[in-house]
Amino acid sequence: VLQLLGERLGGGTDASRNGWLLDGFPRTTSQAEALVGGSWAELRPDAVVLVERPDELAREFALGRCCDSATGQTYHPVYAPAPAEIC
Repeated sequence: VLQLLGERLGGGTDASRNGWLLDGFPRTTSQAEALVGGSWAELRPDAVVLVERPDELAREFALGRCCDSATGQTYHPVYAPAPAEIC
């Protein structure tokens, strides 16, 4: 994942010129530590946004999600229901 980020966000790409957003990354302590050290200094964000929500709401979002293996589309029974032909 870190190699992919370095390639995609590194100098000269549209992301390095226009900005970028990482949603849910880093997920592990080792990923966070790798981002802080060495060659990743150029990828440091200008801002970090932490969205806090009650644990029950987080569980509701996470446990209700499903993914269509054919298309990769993500659905949720309440917030983004799958079309009737998929169910």
